[in-house]
Amino acid sequence: MAPSKWRAFLVASLVVTAGYQLLPSSPVARMLVYDGLAAVSAAFVLIRARREPRGKRAAWFWLSAGLCAFLLGDVVYTGWEPLFHSAPSFPNVGDAFYLVTYPLLMAGFIVFIRARTPGRDWASLIDASIIATGVGVVAWVFLMQPYAADPTLSLPMRALLTAYPAMDVALLAVIVRLAIGRGTRPPSFYFLASAIVTLLITDALYGHMMLNGTFVLGGPLDVGWMLLYALIGVAALHPSASQLYEPAEIGDERLTRRRLALLAAASLFAPAVDVFSARELGTPVVAASAGLFLLVVARMAGLLRALEISMAKVAELQRRKGERRFRALVQNATDVVLVIDSKHMISFATQSAKLALGIDPAGRSSDELFSLLHPDDAPLLVSMLEEIGSGSVAHPRTLVVRLTHADGGERHLEILASNLLDDPDVEGIVLNARDVTERTELEQQLRHLAFHDPVTGLANRALFGDRLEQALRRIERSNGTAAVLFCDLDHFKTINDSLGHSVGDQLLGVVAKRLTGAIRPGDSVARLGGDEFAVLLEDLTGDSQAAAEASEIATRLLSEIHAPWKVAGDELAITASIGIALCSGENSVSDLLQRADSAMYEAKRQRRGSWRLYEPKMHAAALERLRLTSDLKRALERDEFFLVYQPIVELPIGNIVGAEALLRWQHPDLGLVPPLDFVDIAEASGSIVPLGAWVLNEACRQGRVWEEANPDRRFTVSVNVSSRQIQQGDFTATVVKALHDSGLSPGRLVLELTESVFLQEPESVRAALMELKGLGVRLAIDDFGTGYSSLSYLQDLPVDIIKVDKSFVDHLGSTESSVVSSIFDLVKDLGAVAIAEGIERSTQVAELDSLGCEMGQGFHFARPMSADALSDKLGNQRLIAV
Repeated sequence: MAPSKWRAFLVASLVVTAGYQLLPSSPVARMLVYDGLAAVSAAFVLIRARREPRGKRAAWFWLSAGLCAFLLGDVVYTGWEPLFHSAPSFPNVGDAFYLVTYPLLMAGFIVFIRARTPGRDWASLIDASIIATGVGVVAWVFLMQPYAADPTLSLPMRALLTAYPAMDVALLAVIVRLAIGRGTRPPSFYFLASAIVTLLITDALYGHMMLNGTFVLGGPLDVGWMLLYALIGVAALHPSASQLYEPAEIGDERLTRRRLALLAAASLFAPAVDVFSARELGTPVVAASAGLFLLVVARMAGLLRALEISMAKVAELQRRKGERRFRALVQNATDVVLVIDSKHMISFATQSAKLALGIDPAGRSSDELFSLLHPDDAPLLVSMLEEIGSGSVAHPRTLVVRLTHADGGERHLEILASNLLDDPDVEGIVLNARDVTERTELEQQLRHLAFHDPVTGLANRALFGDRLEQALRRIERSNGTAAVLFCDLDHFKTINDSLGHSVGDQLLGVVAKRLTGAIRPGDSVARLGGDEFAVLLEDLTGDSQAAAEASEIATRLLSEIHAPWKVAGDELAITASIGIALCSGENSVSDLLQRADSAMYEAKRQRRGSWRLYEPKMHAAALERLRLTSDLKRALERDEFFLVYQPIVELPIGNIVGAEALLRWQHPDLGLVPPLDFVDIAEASGSIVPLGAWVLNEACRQGRVWEEANPDRRFTVSVNVSSRQIQQGDFTATVVKALHDSGLSPGRLVLELTESVFLQEPESVRAALMELKGLGVRLAIDDFGTGYSSLSYLQDLPVDIIKVDKSFVDHLGSTESSVVSSIFDLVKDLGAVAIAEGIERSTQVAELDSLGCEMGQGFHFARPMSADALSDKLGNQRLIAV
């Protein structure tokens, strides 16, 4: 049915009901309007019943029958006077139809109740009974009892007038049961409920007016009964009528505050009537009160029972939820849970056991589990389980075991064992196992890293110190002798800076392998840090021969280290210096390492690539180096440095063509400190950078003096440049400033650089040298042949001069003269000028001249001298050899 029909019928019904009172008093007119509305409403209800699917028609048929019965009663009353020309008698056959209406309507509502409430809803039934009983007491006192006790009325009249309120109370009980029960409440529900409420109110007014004798047929009360027809018809026409059959979800009915208030009010009806009524209420009211009390008690008992059931359901739901949660957590956890029963069978195993063990242990004997364990760990686990199973251990025990996985790999499991044999839900020993293989391996790696060098794999300083400590204790007990060898690579920083840290790490690895391969079984090698290595020699033959034996091993180690090493197609000659310190039980670890370190520095100072045995005076030398390091930082500020100059002459005639500026240190306490004693210290401490800048400025200033005194003479000043100065990045600016401040012509300045400088980041160094070359400065390679440079670099560098090292000059006249000759040939091929260093004999001059060497310097011509002394020499065309 279209939604517009119910609205139209509702409006039409209200208009008809409102106009009904305006009709003439003709019974026929009233019958046509009044009974016509009833007939139309009954027809709509019947149509609704016919259009509903099977199984949902019964309630509407009953309601239609009830309306038809009510209509027949109305027809009898409205048609009585036109037919019999007299007022209708009371009672008559119409009252029978009226009385039948109530059970028919109740039948329809009961069908709705049963359809909407699956199972039994005792709570709603009791609540409806309480309300109906309370209303019934009021109806009895004010409507039924007056008729029942009136002696002027006949028995049929008293029975009929009492039956109407009783039927209203019964219908009220049914409609209350429908209203407070479970189920949806669509608009059609409210129309039906409003119709019944209107009926009950109209009937109550009818009974009251009958008592007072004021009821008139066709009066205002007809409006109430007409609204009954209209509202039921609208309920049938509304689209939501089909929802009245929809069943409600099964569940406990909540006792809402509104419902509780309604029940309380209904329970108080009888006492209220007893208090406020002046009549003698009699047995029925007392019985009704007792019935109300029993109904309330039953309702409370039902609530308590429902509460107990609800609590039991909640507890059960929580238990099941906890079980499901526990099962989900356990079955999906990575940890393994095993239960071993009293028969040594694995009664339970989580799914993670398959991953950890490689097999499904459930249902297997515990012996099969033990067979997977490492032979050393199986007895430990068996013993722990026996202790726990016997009850001698009250608390859980933890054990880490190794086992062989089904894939052949080894696993580490951390097992926590608990005794739950007495727990009826478990009845076994519970093993909680966790795979800690990664953690164990990481711990082993961390322990290894804590005591081993990550680059070479050798023991580090901490582990070496521990081994040395243990060795000293053994020596103290056995009066034996041991030795510590402190090995430091020569020029490692140059290699690291020039070829890169990766090559430096490779070199460290090579040295580590060579040292490890050259020591005796039982000796220890460690990397202390940087390029420093230490060797512990134990079980030396005795005090008298220990030094010789340690020296022999040191010689062998140096021989192994000095073997050439190829990297990136080039062959590098590695050298190292070793310090030896003999130890006895009276020495400490720090003392021995310090002594060996002092001996190593002495070896470096005297001749790199050698070893030295510690002597007490070396400690004083170490302290002296420490003092020099500190004093160097203040020496420049105190103006303690000065320059001397060694002439560079033209071979073979000896004309002076230049001078090399050499740094000297006049220490206020130590006197003149040789460069060999402080230059390396300045390099290591970084003092060489400001010191080199001072040398450059001073040499340029003196060179300008000589340039002004001899403007037409070809004369240059040579200044040694440290690799650290080049690395600063602003060395070119330093040179430009020195030339500008002094006024020296750039072509008269020669910068001498060692070969190692040319290998330090070749591209950036070459760019810096090209800038210097662009200034007009001349560049020279100092000590050529003693470094690590690749000859291929020389072809791309703007080198003007190559200074051949004294070690090659010393070999002139020997079987190695061919090497020297090859060097001079190389210099010529490069288009550079050769300067021979360290010339001490006239025979060397002659041979150098024959080889095509153009210039030289050395004691044969002159020792380093002051600037004034050299100025006097420049007055001579030729420098006579001393």
